[in-house]
Amino acid sequence: MKRITLTICSLLMILGATTSCQEHVTEVTEVYTTPARTIIFDLNTSRWTAYDNNTACNAALDVPELSSAFNDIGGVLVYISRASNVYEALPMTYDGFAYSYSTSPGAIRIDVQTVPVRTMSKPGFMQVKVVLIDAEDISLLKEKGVNLKDYKAVEKALGTTVKYVQVD
Repeated sequence: MKRITLTICSLLMILGATTSCQEHVTEVTEVYTTPARTIIFDLNTSRWTAYDNNTACNAALDVPELSSAFNDIGGVLVYISRASNVYEALPMTYDGFAYSYSTSPGAIRIDVQTVPVRTMSKPGFMQVKVVLIDAEDISLLKEKGVNLKDYKAVEKALGTTVKYVQVD
């Protein structure tokens, strides 16, 4: 009986020692993300063209990074700054002017119109921040027979790599 008790106690001590020495590991998941690109333009008064009997103006920005494929699939955000380091997202209406933008391959057009309609002067100097966000057209995966509701199937089709890094 002593031998059985001694054996059980020894096994419990060994079990306790091995479980209490386990190292706690935190895992960090690193997933590849497609980067965004930012371009800053200085837009002078001379770059604006008036139209609609001087009730609106537009300015064209040359953006060669905006290819036809990117224009179809990617995302474009436009901000303007009339004061230093203060950017406001377009479209917006401010102080009786409606600002908007449109994109086409190689160019972004910024429009300013008066609200309500009245004659206007060309806008003054402003900085324009353009953010290009690359993307993948996952609808093409559906045409290849990938079930878009199955995360693992989409992950496999895109070749997404998930990397686990041990952190002490």
